[in-house]
Amino acid sequence: MMKNKDYLRGIMMKKAMYCRFLLLAFVLLPSVRLAAQDKRDSLTNVVVESIKAKPAAGEGTITIEQDTLIGWVLNKHAWLNKSDNKLSGWRVQIYTSSGKEARDEANEVRNKFLNAYSQHKAYLIYQPPFFKIRVGDFRSKQDAFALYKELTKQYPVSYLVPDKISYPSLD
Repeated sequence: MMKNKDYLRGIMMKKAMYCRFLLLAFVLLPSVRLAAQDKRDSLTNVVVESIKAKPAAGEGTITIEQDTLIGWVLNKHAWLNKSDNKLSGWRVQIYTSSGKEARDEANEVRNKFLNAYSQHKAYLIYQPPFFKIRVGDFRSKQDAFALYKELTKQYPVSYLVPDKISYPSLD
């Protein structure tokens, strides 16, 4: 009989937990949705606002009617592109290693490279557990291949990798 009571008590506890969960879900989910809606509506629409400039005398007007989600997506796209100071390109990876001394070895390889090829940039990248040295900022694979061919004599384990590269200087 005692076993039966414990079994029933367990079922009742599970039902109580389930009811609390449902109540919490019904209370919290609508408020989360409202908060997301407020945030989306509060974003200023950069693209549409720039179009809504006052027309000059004798010119017509443009009326834009759109869902607020479109403005939110445009703003997010503009923000992501503004914050990303990189573009897709290619680099030559000349070193990769892991272990206790990998960081020191990577810095040594990087310094040797910069002494020999000062016109190119060298990047120390840590992608756990590997330290990597990637060199150059090339827009095309063909440009990176020219440096790769030159480096294979000194760095036989080098290879081309697609990467996010820095914008070229305008000098």
